[in-house]
Amino acid sequence: MLRISCFFIIVFLLPKLLFCQEPLKLANKQWIKAINKKTAFFDLKGFYFDKACLLYPNEDKDIRVYDKFNTSFLGFAEYVNKIKKQKTLHAVKDKDGKILEIGYIKTKSQSNFAYVTAWQNGADGLCKEVHLVYPLAGEFNLPIKNKAHDTNIDQARDLWVELSNSHRPSKLIKLLYTEDALYFNQGKTYKGFLGIDPKYAYMSNKNWDIELFAEHVLQVSESRALEIGYYKSSGKGHYILVWEKDVEGTWKVLFDFNF
Repeated sequence: MLRISCFFIIVFLLPKLLFCQEPLKLANKQWIKAINKKTAFFDLKGFYFDKACLLYPNEDKDIRVYDKFNTSFLGFAEYVNKIKKQKTLHAVKDKDGKILEIGYIKTKSQSNFAYVTAWQNGADGLCKEVHLVYPLAGEFNLPIKNKAHDTNIDQARDLWVELSNSHRPSKLIKLLYTEDALYFNQGKTYKGFLGIDPKYAYMSNKNWDIELFAEHVLQVSESRALEIGYYKSSGKGHYILVWEKDVEGTWKVLFDFNF
């Protein structure tokens, strides 16, 4: 009887698991095929929403942000180079079909990159709303299986929740966000304290309460980490955080996104 029950559970759940994974696997395969072509500028546009957010460090270690894509496609393709392997480390899907994914890519130039992506259904399949790419450096390079992250990130996340639930959003941003932090919301980018503070005013409501649950934290360097997880408030949603450690050793939010 136990074997029969287990069989039916597997038969019942397997189609749902495959249904969740296959569209993402196909989208990544098509994206790699497009970026590996010389005409990447034209091919990649169909994989991103018009008001998507693409961040990647250039050679000067600056961050490039594009609310609307143009020649950024070609620059991004040149930065990543030709991809020979892509691996999804963790992915979560909400009831509306939106997906958060974290993983890594290996290129033919032997450079390795970590990425985190927010996907939504577009007219012709999954499209990227957020796409963040960072080089894997030093001891954080591949292989990255079972590598632990700095536990001070967990403490910083706990403090984020504490300040949010004590209805002090301004203090939260001043203490836990970098000076050039970015909050991406509904196709718009808000930068720094002056840009983000008004968007978090709702936390001042005495009835506001939130919990954060990290599902996967991937540290990509000594001072940078990518995180995806879910939150519970009046409802449930998912989030992306990029953490950056400052010169004093404090982990702060560099990028913030949720749906």
